[in-house]
Amino acid sequence: MSFNDLGLEPELLRAVVAAQPEHLNAHYLLSTVLRALGRTQEAEKELQIHNRIAEQQRNRSRTTAAGPEP
Repeated sequence: MSFNDLGLEPELLRAVVAAQPEHLNAHYLLSTVLRALGRTQEAEKELQIHNRIAEQQRNRSRTTAAGPEP
């Protein structure tokens, strides 16, 4: 089974990240598909975007969990 069998083509995933730039999983999936296709530089860029978004979400969660400052 290939990524194409699953409907995970780079163009489809690029459309998702264009419509929802902060979609964490779409960036990760796009990175995975691009790497499988041998497009490692593009894959690395998407993985970096994924990691940046994940870090931002973790920071927001910590801030929210800590509550307002006195």
